[in-house]
Amino acid sequence: MVKLVYVLGSGHCGSTLLSNVLDAHQSVVNVGEIFILRSCCQKQWNKMFNNRDIWKDIDQYYLNHYGKSIQEIDFLDASFWQIISAKKSDIFEKANHYWTLFECINSLLETSVILDSSKTPQQLFFLRKGMGDNQRNQIKVIHLVRDGRATLNSYFKHYHYISHDSAFKLGINRWIKTNLSSLALRQFFDSRDWLFLRYEDFVLDFENNLQKLCEFIEIDPASNCFKSEYDPSKIVSLGGNPRPYKLGDPIKLDNKWEREMDQKDVQKFNTRAGWLNKLYGYS
Repeated sequence: MVKLVYVLGSGHCGSTLLSNVLDAHQSVVNVGEIFILRSCCQKQWNKMFNNRDIWKDIDQYYLNHYGKSIQEIDFLDASFWQIISAKKSDIFEKANHYWTLFECINSLLETSVILDSSKTPQQLFFLRKGMGDNQRNQIKVIHLVRDGRATLNSYFKHYHYISHDSAFKLGINRWIKTNLSSLALRQFFDSRDWLFLRYEDFVLDFENNLQKLCEFIEIDPASNCFKSEYDPSKIVSLGGNPRPYKLGDPIKLDNKWEREMDQKDVQKFNTRAGWLNKLYGYS
């Protein structure tokens, strides 16, 4: 059985912090943005994994147990429409590639929880649909939300090489799409398997929210269950920005948008998405 914890959220929502904190637990392994594995396999396996011996071990384990290298597998990275229109048998087959990979990682690293921080709603929909009525595996979702204005401000800084208007459209469209999609996806999960969490609450009330997260994932919240040392050779995470986290490390709220963001952009955001921001408790 695989217990998969999926982080659902828009880009720049605080998922890196959340993933790094949970990855520090001895029962959890963070696979990062696993949906990019397809492009890694097809385009740049040697470059991507040249210094990642753990992925060479995972690949060998997969080969030994299932007769194929990961590089030979067609890992699906599809749109909602492709998933909806695909045959059920095809979805099961493609999704099984991921579940088999997760089983390999669990067995090789002797962990009990896989953390997938792909964030995209279509990847979550694909994995859930690919399960069907199979009770062998489990998905628990952490829907991570950040104030849309803070998210948008991060897009301005991260995508500084494109025009300001383009960065605005990219950021707000992704934020709206992800959070609206979450409302639709919620119906496919039991209430016990869905946790809503705001980035700001996670940071400002860290200890209590970490306790809630551990209870939700069903892992021991005791401090001695978090790694005191980090082994770089065991970092599985793809994409994102994996950084070793040790319990007790200072965590600071990033609310730079309040002083950096132009009021015209704030007004434009409020006009288009202010209602959704308020729905999540932001004034």
